[in-house]
Amino acid sequence: MFRSSPGGFSVGQYDVDNWQLLLGASIAVSTTLLAMCVRAWRQKQNTLEPQPTTRKMKAVILSAYGGPEVMTVDEEFPVPLLSSQDEVLIKVKAASVNVLDLKIREGYMTALYKSSRRWTKRPLFPVMVGRDFAGIVEEVGSKVTKFKPGDEVWGAAGLDLRYGGIAEYTISKEAALSHKPTNLTFVEAASFPHVALTAWAALVQSAGMTKENTPGKTVLVHAGTGGVGSFSIQLVKAWGGHVVTTCSTSGVQLVRRLGADDIIDYKLDSFATKLSEEPKLDIVLNTLGPQVEDESLALIKRGGAYATIVTPVVKSMDSYGIVLGLLLALPQKWWKALYQRLVHGRKFYWAFALANTEALEVARKLVEDGKIKPTVEHVFPLSEVHKAFEHLAKGHARGKTVIKVAD
Repeated sequence: MFRSSPGGFSVGQYDVDNWQLLLGASIAVSTTLLAMCVRAWRQKQNTLEPQPTTRKMKAVILSAYGGPEVMTVDEEFPVPLLSSQDEVLIKVKAASVNVLDLKIREGYMTALYKSSRRWTKRPLFPVMVGRDFAGIVEEVGSKVTKFKPGDEVWGAAGLDLRYGGIAEYTISKEAALSHKPTNLTFVEAASFPHVALTAWAALVQSAGMTKENTPGKTVLVHAGTGGVGSFSIQLVKAWGGHVVTTCSTSGVQLVRRLGADDIIDYKLDSFATKLSEEPKLDIVLNTLGPQVEDESLALIKRGGAYATIVTPVVKSMDSYGIVLGLLLALPQKWWKALYQRLVHGRKFYWAFALANTEALEVARKLVEDGKIKPTVEHVFPLSEVHKAFEHLAKGHARGKTVIKVAD
């Protein structure tokens, strides 16, 4: 039973003082900041002396935060140079656009971005655009061991926004790359990395799903026609799980082709009502937001897990700065996780996509084995990047939107 009081709260037989909660938050934030500092120091140790460049390329850039008017195709943008010994220069063939790219254009992640720019002593703008990319390795740093010039690769740009994927060239850390599946075109390959990393963070790293323990599990994937949803459906099916998903009427055929076992048309039925009469779920992946959180949690069995990719962390950091933002946001997660674990026996997670070679390698093998297929909805040339973003902004995606950068 959950009980609150002015000095704290109780869950069942456990009493938690507000000071204990604050202390836990402070320790976690301090640990997070220390890890960020250590990572930044390691990156600085690998830093190369900057060299002048005269090479130019086409790149989609932001000149400020705002609407479509701040985004342009710069045809004289400097080709980026390796600044660290573990970096790889890639000649981009294709890149995809994500909802995250739309949000970044509007000012999302400004706190992390400004911190990164201050650390590297760079001006705030221009900013290269795009997370996903697929292309050919052109140059590697001295500490790169897995790739060589000529290798075909796929990956996702770092969240520090130093480089973007929608350009003729981009730079990536070796740890953020994998060899491209041999059976995919560059356009198809570019549709995967960001959504694969996001799904992996939620289902595998957070909810604990593995190839060995997935058979027999029932997983609810919200918004199955989106990029993350479509990849997640296929991952669960590839590992032998049972998939329930939600979508609109027009998306039913797509999720059925992806392998979904049970499909709930949210225009006709409430997922909560529909599933309340069924056995409890093992895992719920929330790709929509807090509006479906409470009803989703109520459907999970004891020992099951809930993972959401929509969290208040970045918005909190953007509003209050990194330190205070974390202090204000993270206790919300711990409170919910503690309550769900102690009262209902469920696990509660916020999932964040980060560079992960292992995830890309697993995805590559599943793609090459034919167990995961690309869901590319539209392809636009680089010159029509604004049309690609307009299409994405309309919502109700039926797969990924990809930019073909070069032949």
